[in-house]
Amino acid sequence: MGKRPAQVVFFVCITLLLSTTRAATVSWQSSTSGAPWVDKGTLQTTNWDNDQTSYISVDENTTYQEYDGHGGCFNEMGWDALTRVSQKDRDSVMKMLFDSISGCNFNLCRMPLGMSDYTIRPTYTLDETSGDYAMDKFSLERDRKYLIPYVKAAMAVRPSLKVWGSPWTPPLWMKTSDGAIKQDAQTFTAYALYFAKAVKAYQQEGLRYFAVAPQNEPMWASFSGAEWLCKWTGEQLTDFIKNYLGPRFRTDDINGQIWLGTINCDNTCEISTYKRIPPIVFADTVATSYCTGLGIQYTPYSATWCRTNYPDKHIMETETPCGGDLSGKTLAPNDWSYAEGNDDNMRDYYTRGANSYMQWNIVLDREGRSIGNWSQNAMVSIDTVLKKVTYNPQFYQVRHYSFIKAGAYRIATSGNFTSVVAFRNVDGENVLIVTNKGNSNATVAINFNGQKIKPTIPAHSFNTFRIAGKPIPPLSPLTSPVEAEKYSLQSGTYIKPCSEGGSGVSYIHNNDWVAYNNVDFANGANGFQARVAGTVGGSIEIYLDSCSGTPVGTCAVAATGGTTTWKTVSGAVNGVKGKHSLYLKFKGAGNGNLFDLNWFQFSNVDGIQVAGAVKGLSVNLITTAFDGKNARALRLNFSRPDLHGNLNISLFNLNGHQVTTLFKGQLSSSSLVVPLDREVIRSGTYLMRVSLDKKNALTKTVILQ
Repeated sequence: MGKRPAQVVFFVCITLLLSTTRAATVSWQSSTSGAPWVDKGTLQTTNWDNDQTSYISVDENTTYQEYDGHGGCFNEMGWDALTRVSQKDRDSVMKMLFDSISGCNFNLCRMPLGMSDYTIRPTYTLDETSGDYAMDKFSLERDRKYLIPYVKAAMAVRPSLKVWGSPWTPPLWMKTSDGAIKQDAQTFTAYALYFAKAVKAYQQEGLRYFAVAPQNEPMWASFSGAEWLCKWTGEQLTDFIKNYLGPRFRTDDINGQIWLGTINCDNTCEISTYKRIPPIVFADTVATSYCTGLGIQYTPYSATWCRTNYPDKHIMETETPCGGDLSGKTLAPNDWSYAEGNDDNMRDYYTRGANSYMQWNIVLDREGRSIGNWSQNAMVSIDTVLKKVTYNPQFYQVRHYSFIKAGAYRIATSGNFTSVVAFRNVDGENVLIVTNKGNSNATVAINFNGQKIKPTIPAHSFNTFRIAGKPIPPLSPLTSPVEAEKYSLQSGTYIKPCSEGGSGVSYIHNNDWVAYNNVDFANGANGFQARVAGTVGGSIEIYLDSCSGTPVGTCAVAATGGTTTWKTVSGAVNGVKGKHSLYLKFKGAGNGNLFDLNWFQFSNVDGIQVAGAVKGLSVNLITTAFDGKNARALRLNFSRPDLHGNLNISLFNLNGHQVTTLFKGQLSSSSLVVPLDREVIRSGTYLMRVSLDKKNALTKTVILQ
């Protein structure tokens, strides 16, 4: 008997030792200029042994920003080039760019709103009728020839593809003689309507058009008189977003986001100059509340600034450096060196906090010349004479990011081999991208969370290593309350300190919304509770995966008497189960801030439906009788005392577990007092279920002190 504990300990130690030495499998994809996209097979790990001569360490437990995805820009010249090859080749190009398994896995892309510098002449906007302030002549006729077919060809491969847009210029009649936007209220009002009509029109065409940015490159004005440019100042963008574009989207209930962008700079700009527009716009509380994110391109200084000062904003690199000779004398360098530079830029943006990254032209003809005669890069080049498709080095470089899935998080890396960036997918897979720009092969020890591989990485190569890890825990609103300010995206709101402690969501107006990704409703929810405070009130509409369509539930919010007077409100939801993105959309007719939101939670009370199954049975009022500081009884006022049958009143916690039965019997009057056993019932928020003859009737939220 005395030896048995030692035997148990020995067995446990052996088990632990075996578990730490168990090898894991790492997949390896590699590209060199002579052998692009080669499957190098799998490597088996060993225990990490502190091999630090040349090494990389990956820590999946240290996470940074969420990954939204990547893509490129649809331009007219690209679609024109694609139409010059066979349907088979065109379909193949679309698959190689947008397929999630055999392609680059593009999931969100950009398109110009009107003309761009890769428009086929004549240039155009969506309303060129001078003085049409009502936008009666607004039209997508031109886009139905080039851009919309281009997007739909991509959607044939990836139906869920999301698209956003920005104008290179407003309608030309809205500009001054020096190419800037006119500053009068009539022009700004009409231009805000222009954006609203564009979002609705593209969505009606079947595009998943999700966002707009007010201006492409508002700081770029080096081409004197170029019709496809328009200069803005930070003050002008603040005024436009704050007083025209944001209110228009809110009033018209536009199902689209507003991003501040696309803010541009080249390497000759000083950081202080480059950062001029975002700090001006975001310093205005109202203007920044309308902006879901910041779109920037070329040098990434503002990514660091935004991630540090506005961590709730999403950051997008909106146009990768396009290369080429500005004089137009030579062709763009679609070579390996350019691809390595593109890789540097992508890694720099992601490590500074970007959530997404846009390539520029994804397809062009062989010369790739803009309407300004600037030859620029493209991932895919088409020889329109020989009808030949060429996948340039940039294509293979970008494809190494294809294993990262939307919803992933960037994770920490360290070591003395630094051309790396890593992500952790929702399913737990770790994705490490390693670039060797050196002229010699490099043998590098890679530490994946204590597991080691030591590959020899070819010179001038791009590499992706993948290993299974721990899945990212979803947000579980049935388990505990969700702090409202922990949203993934927002429109029209901002975060402020909460009088109950911590922070909350404020500045809530009609049609504003907040969204939360990777939310797990498990086997289902039928109730919703929210902690609110405000003098106006309204309602919260609950949507899954998009804030359009039919809500799965609604929660009424009455005025509480003040922004520091907090109350818990509840409502019903139906058909909510499994994992989704959650959208809370706010409604209300009052002026100003409708209410503030501190937290919310979902519930599932014994699988019941909250909507009344027994017509006419409702609890009009619940009051509490106190003994000292604790409630000792509940007084319930019913709407119909004449209902005969067995009444059952039970109390549940917010996790859906029954705490106690408060009453069983027949209702004899419109008022019922039920005692509370305070040895069983602690202070907190509960759901009270009321049923008649075992028929589910309703639930009410009760806060007990």
